Amino acid sequence: MDKTTAIVLTLAILSLVFIAFFAVFRKSGKGKINGPFGIGLEVVGSNASQETHDEKKAEKLDSFEIEGISLQMASYPRYVCQVRVHNRTLKTADHVRIELIDMENSVEKSERHWLPSLPLILLPEQTTDQITINPGGSLTFNLFKVTKHKSAHAPDLHIWHHYVIAKFSVGLNDERAALFKNNQDYLFKFKITARDFPPTEPKLNLNFTGEESSCCFTLTPR
Repeated sequence: MDKTTAIVLTLAILSLVFIAFFAVFRKSGKGKINGPFGIGLEVVGSNASQETHDEKKAEKLDSFEIEGISLQMASYPRYVCQVRVHNRTLKTADHVRIELIDMENSVEKSERHWLPSLPLILLPEQTTDQITINPGGSLTFNLFKVTKHKSAHAPDLHIWHHYVIAKFSVGLNDERAALFKNNQDYLFKFKITARDFPPTEPKLNLNFTGEESSCCFTLTPR
């Protein structure tokens, strides 16, 4: 056997060895073999599926993301302010529950008995027996109902103070209230849980921007 033929056969054998190597180490592996005539081969590789990589990437993120649904409040009727919960994982989330666990507000100390007791469970926009969010899907929850108000106080009766009163549903037939001033930031904290999912506790910034017909509800990440 001449040298060239021996080299070709050696490379073929090394290739078969590494095919078997990665068949055993199915996700990743590293190997090195020194052959005759100074021939050697070192391989580092992975044959993990793309789905596995996606799952690992998803695990590093929070399972859920909460989004405030902006709302233009041009007139003075009662509006429903809502949040949307996104399932960022690759599996279905069952028994999803979202709670408001803390919030800033402008209610005077003497009137804080009007505030809702926390944590407060938010109800979904559409009533359902089991709250489920599919992979990559989302579900809308009602945060509170709100009406706009304005008032002037002596001696500056020409200066209007704009604010909103939010009504939180507590139980089936009861409501509790909170006051928020326009163009002021308020910290809201939520807790999102689901069966077999770690809890997520996002913090959002509540703001009623603008005045009169330009008033708008916003809830953004903080």
